[in-house]
Amino acid sequence: MKQHILTYYQNELDTSYMIIGLGVLLVLTSAVLTWHYSSEPLQKGIAYILFGSGVLMLVAGILYKIDTTNELNETVYLSSSDHELLQFEMDRMNKVLPGSYQPTLITLSLVIVIGIISIHFGSSEILKGIGIGLLITGTIGHISESISMQKNNHYQQQLQNLNF
Repeated sequence: MKQHILTYYQNELDTSYMIIGLGVLLVLTSAVLTWHYSSEPLQKGIAYILFGSGVLMLVAGILYKIDTTNELNETVYLSSSDHELLQFEMDRMNKVLPGSYQPTLITLSLVIVIGIISIHFGSSEILKGIGIGLLITGTIGHISESISMQKNNHYQQQLQNLNF
């Protein structure tokens, strides 16, 4: 049982690296847009949002890595029976999954809606660029959350199928 938990946290650690990498990619994309299109307001607006989103993802990825590493280290020292570990992990997942995604998905949906509104009703090219950046960021966020939800639901199913 402990190996299942360790594998889960190792996969979550890999996810944190993906988030960090995505943050770096967004910051670099922002830098390229700023460097190559410094006089273009549309690209400037996109660059502003991609930079901000990239920094947020970078910080979130680093914090998630730290938290996951701590959980991984704590799991190594667990000495409970397989049955107790399974019950503990099932309880933890039942607390985490139901409420963890909804606020994020609502926020990302609002980011997309604001992006669409900015694109269609923006009075300047920079506002339209900001809208495109928000649309990109919200879409990336929804895709990331969808992948996370699938991975965690799969893990929860694996736990439910274990018999100890």
